[in-house]
Amino acid sequence: MVHLWDDPLTLECKLAAQEWLQSSDLLIRDFGARLLCLLRSRPVPLGEILPKNNTYVPPQGLLPEEFKHYPWGPGVLRGKFEHKNSHEGRAHPDTDVKSLPLREFYALEDTEHVGLRLGMFWASPHFRYLPHMCESLDLHYGIRGQGAYFTCKKPAEMEVMHLHPGQVYVHHPNDVYGFECSGEPLLSLWAERVADIQHVPRMISEIQDVHADVVTRALTRAAHQWLQADDLVVQQFGMKLKLFVQPRDPALRQVPSAAPPEGMVSADFRGCPWYPSLAYTNCMDPKLKPLRDCLLYEEGDTMFGLFYAPAGTYYPAHRHEPWEIYHILEGEGHFFLGDDGGEPAPPLPGELDPKPLSVLSCRPGSYWLHKPYQSHGMQISERPVLILWGWIGDLSGDYDLRYLKKDIFRCCQIHRSKI
Repeated sequence: MVHLWDDPLTLECKLAAQEWLQSSDLLIRDFGARLLCLLRSRPVPLGEILPKNNTYVPPQGLLPEEFKHYPWGPGVLRGKFEHKNSHEGRAHPDTDVKSLPLREFYALEDTEHVGLRLGMFWASPHFRYLPHMCESLDLHYGIRGQGAYFTCKKPAEMEVMHLHPGQVYVHHPNDVYGFECSGEPLLSLWAERVADIQHVPRMISEIQDVHADVVTRALTRAAHQWLQADDLVVQQFGMKLKLFVQPRDPALRQVPSAAPPEGMVSADFRGCPWYPSLAYTNCMDPKLKPLRDCLLYEEGDTMFGLFYAPAGTYYPAHRHEPWEIYHILEGEGHFFLGDDGGEPAPPLPGELDPKPLSVLSCRPGSYWLHKPYQSHGMQISERPVLILWGWIGDLSGDYDLRYLKKDIFRCCQIHRSKI
């Protein structure tokens, strides 16, 4: 079995997506996150199924060897083209395969959930694709070769951009654009947002609205961070959160009576649907009464929300069936993990006594996982803590949430309080 990142195209896609996530352009960042979602949803590398005797593979010597083994086909030319110092023309079904100036193939697609289609195209040396109308929202990313990209977003205002490896350009529906290659072929990734072109302005506006809201911006930043993790479960949480996040309804931003006290968390986070935490309602420990939960998204086997705990809180050892991720948004604390966990559910302490496995000192931007039935707890530091949490698993019933009869983390809590 070939590892996913041993496949040349998927590796290029991963590196490109991570680069796009660093862009100052919100739309390019969104393309990057969706491309990582697309890659995470693939069970096998693209190169495991190789086409045989493909006559559309670009000519020998004009394509890096590692990209030959893909399902190349003739490129779709939507406008006129020419080779420099030659006459313009149009693609014709009877054109000699060896002289086709543009080759491409579709690599990945998820129109239902991710809303993205991705492929690769190759253009021959000295090829010039004359300006033509674009009817989709596309991103192009240079992999090999150099040339020039030209676009006309306003009448009689043609812009020219130098093309080189790593260069990104986006064209919107109804943009006029074209490109030309230098004396070497041009190899590029292209990604298309799958959407009705009439909905593209609203889609872009929603990306901007998510960024403008402190709450959804924080969720998006966390999702992007998780998508780039090495752990497959963290990646899964990132993909699900990314696809959940939408602009919040202004009517749902009212501060409820159960919100954390004013000044304890950023003001925008108080305007979320807070309620008394399950940590309190499940065991009715008066010390846990100030804790608060907030459910933001729930669908199928997944839900995400926020958790608030005031300074100095000790949250005793407990465990539950779903996988859980914690991500610190504000504040600091020490978080404890036991050496138990796994499925099916192991015996409760008394039959099997788990030991503390690790103590994590966490600050904003830190995240970690709890496996199913892995014991965990926390000691909040001198500042209140605001945590983004996510669950994946069986969300029916009471989630099999149990507090341990013997608090295995009490010794850690006492030890930490002396530091």
